[in-house]
Amino acid sequence: MKLNEYLAKNAVKLMIKGSGENYPPRQTNDLGMYDYAEGLENVIGKMAWICDYRANADLTKKPIRNIKPTPVVVTDAKETSKTIYYSPVYFRPVNRGKISSTVIAPLDNTGYRCCSGTSVNIFYTKEECVKCYREQVRQADEIYEKEKARIIKEFDALACRFSMILSRRSTMSRRATTPLLQKWMLRTILSDTMRKIGIFISRRPEP
Repeated sequence: MKLNEYLAKNAVKLMIKGSGENYPPRQTNDLGMYDYAEGLENVIGKMAWICDYRANADLTKKPIRNIKPTPVVVTDAKETSKTIYYSPVYFRPVNRGKISSTVIAPLDNTGYRCCSGTSVNIFYTKEECVKCYREQVRQADEIYEKEKARIIKEFDALACRFSMILSRRSTMSRRATTPLLQKWMLRTILSDTMRKIGIFISRRPEP
């Protein structure tokens, strides 16, 4: 479940401030709109499991977020000096029974103004969390496979063009220009494509 679902299931209310008798405070489920939260005592200090994996639209760049299944403690956002956007809580990882001081924000940095970012996936058990993470990785892996196939196809097309250009040149012209032509064509074909493949492989998720 996402953060707003987790809060709602634990009777935490996200509230919008009122303005006079005609406009009393009202409840919202929108993390981008709330002003304060009621009932945080229902989740503060509780254990949960979180995870998230989402590939970037540009697959040569780092994933938007990669949080492997992690046990955490829910903590009040007011307890850290760091700014926690769009959330009244944040997460602290638990490692070998000890609560870390590391701050994990529930939402990523894709939020803007009244539009909150995307929440991590929150679970009560490790098994559910691991299952979700593996599915996210599987979906991302399909995207990476399609992009790899596209890059290879692009490389083959450029290599074919290179071969055709060489085969059409006269023997005299080829003697005079082949070394330079080969150098330029190979650089054109290989430099950008191999750079993409190299970065692409480094970005691929691990199950």
